[in-house]
Amino acid sequence: MKRYLLTLLLALTAAPLLTRAQGVGVGTATPAASAALDVSSSTKGFLPPRLSQPERDGISAPALGLTIFNKTTNALNVWDGTRWVAYLADNTPPAGTPPPAVFAYTGAPQTYTVPAGVTSLGVDMAGAAGGPKYALSTGQGLGGRTQAVLAVVPGQVLTLYVGGAGTKNGGGFNGGGGASAGDGGGGGASDLRQGGAALADRVLVAGGGGGGGDYSGGGSGGT
Repeated sequence: MKRYLLTLLLALTAAPLLTRAQGVGVGTATPAASAALDVSSSTKGFLPPRLSQPERDGISAPALGLTIFNKTTNALNVWDGTRWVAYLADNTPPAGTPPPAVFAYTGAPQTYTVPAGVTSLGVDMAGAAGGPKYALSTGQGLGGRTQAVLAVVPGQVLTLYVGGAGTKNGGGFNGGGGASAGDGGGGGASDLRQGGAALADRVLVAGGGGGGGDYSGGGSGGT
């Protein structure tokens, strides 16, 4: 008799699950009607399978929409039917973020004061191009480019040097090398100095490009 009562109770308990709409709820008794699986929590997140890129690429015949977390690139990956698509973090600045500060070449040091509440800066700088040997020459090298996130302190004053382009025979502002026999001089570097304005205070540098010559120009700077 007890066995039959237990069977009946189990059947009655399971009945609502069988007759409820298609959605399954975890942490909620009322899953959204449009969701096959509705996970609800105010203290925990959803953790998808975590695979390295070689492990991900080893999945045989992935289903459309298959989702994993790529440990190699630290991004969610979704199979779109032909390839894995990476979904990265939203890098949109939060409301109230100060507008970007842009510094152009002036031929002199410039300063920037870190705004209140700012503890890191995204920096994107480029060195100046080398000078041409001839008026219409394009053989000179471009300056290098540096991108970094720099830790700062509100109210801190940073010193910036924006390199100047090289000229025929002459090097550009901030370290560009001179040339002889009418060749193009090297472009000046761009740099950011923290804690002072001396060369020893440089924390980020983007080198200048080489000057142009008769047959081949100077090498182009890299990132």
